[in-house]
Amino acid sequence: MRALFLSVLSLSISILPFLILLLILQNRLKQRFGIRWLRLIWVVVLVRLLLPFPVMGESLLTPNVFAPVLYDGTISEEVSVLFQQVAFIDCLAALWFVIAGAMLLEHVMDYHLFLYHVRRRSCMPQDSRYALALAKVREVWALPQSLRVMICPDMKTPAAVGVFRPVILLPSEQYDDSTMMLILHHEAAHLRRGDILVKWCAMLANCLYWFHPFVYLVQKELEQHLEIACDEAVMKKLGQETEIQKAYSYIILAAAAGKAGQAYPIVACLQDTKVYLKARIDNIFDTRPKRSGMPVLVLSAVALLLSSGLLQLEYYDTRSIELLPEVQYEVVAATEEQIGQSIVTVDLYRLEQQLEEQEA
Repeated sequence: MRALFLSVLSLSISILPFLILLLILQNRLKQRFGIRWLRLIWVVVLVRLLLPFPVMGESLLTPNVFAPVLYDGTISEEVSVLFQQVAFIDCLAALWFVIAGAMLLEHVMDYHLFLYHVRRRSCMPQDSRYALALAKVREVWALPQSLRVMICPDMKTPAAVGVFRPVILLPSEQYDDSTMMLILHHEAAHLRRGDILVKWCAMLANCLYWFHPFVYLVQKELEQHLEIACDEAVMKKLGQETEIQKAYSYIILAAAAGKAGQAYPIVACLQDTKVYLKARIDNIFDTRPKRSGMPVLVLSAVALLLSSGLLQLEYYDTRSIELLPEVQYEVVAATEEQIGQSIVTVDLYRLEQQLEEQEA
């Protein structure tokens, strides 16, 4: 647990410059390369956060943090014994693990309670139009036959739930054909692109880095970009016609107004905050060609891999280092006779060397 905590703490510091730079440049990247490439960059950041272990052999900085201090008489003997038995780094690692585990347990319990409530309150649609529409949507997005549509009156907005057994939840059956198809296409796009799995990974990263404020920003930005990238994928699949764009925008506005601040755990749904509504609608009507963002994506991945070579916090017990015993040196006073004998010996040695050189 200590090694994992140090790896998480090291990456949270070394990745900080990249996160700041990405937050500053993300609008420019979105305009030049499109939202789907920016979404992939955030996904790469998320993967790196979930793999905090160093990939480089050596780091530029490897400081020993929270090294134990030897008892020097400034504290009581009882406290000194406690410090010698339990390292401070282990206390911090235990605290980090407890909080991360509690947050993860809370999210998992909320999700399962939500699923339990939805299953009790959901029913199959009575209108045959939904079965026919779902069959067309499954074919367009290449989704499995197990995908179902359920009606849940407690839902305020359409949503997609589940990774292995996906379900599209609708608040009611009171949709016309065009609106119903657009809603199903949006939720199917979330499922096809694996957005629910990405949200699970973002939640896990949030639990691991609960002490890092920028990780909360990563989760927020990623969720918003998942929605905008899903809109873009639907428009490309259905064709960027003005009538479709207008109808789709009205659905987004209606869903955002009907949601009214309701939050659902780990779902992909037609909802958004007021801050990003304009950005979503502008992106729907944006038909300008975009450049390929593959070079930026590869560069970001390399930069994230190299970030582990900047800093790697370490810990080793300095109390295990044994000091070498001091050697007592005796100072012997040399007499004048001994000094003279040494000088004569050196002169004879030099004379022998000169004779050997001459004979050679």
